[in-house]
Amino acid sequence: MADLVVYAKKGNGTTYDLSEADYIVGVWAVDGEVPRVFMFENRCLSEYWCSEAKASERWIELSIALNRNLDEPEPETSALALAA
Repeated sequence: MADLVVYAKKGNGTTYDLSEADYIVGVWAVDGEVPRVFMFENRCLSEYWCSEAKASERWIELSIALNRNLDEPEPETSALALAA
């Protein structure tokens, strides 16, 4: 299992403080696999480490699946009439 590391530094080398970012998002990309996206609270660190096995437990994993049918109309549904 691999260790995942998210580097969270600004261009000047300083960390993001809480007034700049509430959450940090990291993308784990391995050749030939669908990338995995993780989000976690900003603790004002320059690096966030987690084992691959624990990442989904400690961090929030975001889906990158897209619903490409958003522009299609919803299928019509039939209404049932209930008699008393």
